[in-house]
Amino acid sequence: MVKACTVCLEIKDISEFHCNRGSPDGMKTKCKECCKTRDNGYKSKSTREAVIAWVEAKYGYHLK
Repeated sequence: MVKACTVCLEIKDISEFHCNRGSPDGMKTKCKECCKTRDNGYKSKSTREAVIAWVEAKYGYHLK
């Protein structure tokens, strides 16, 4: 069985996708490689600092 990734638009074997019980075919829409690339971007220090700054700006009055 094959499936198309919604990010890289490549047609890959179903084993290249993580499971997702909520979807009709039982697999995620992004392939494992695209998920890995996205996760690495979120874990980078610059992105982390940007998210912390955004949270402090938006909800800082709650934190004080």
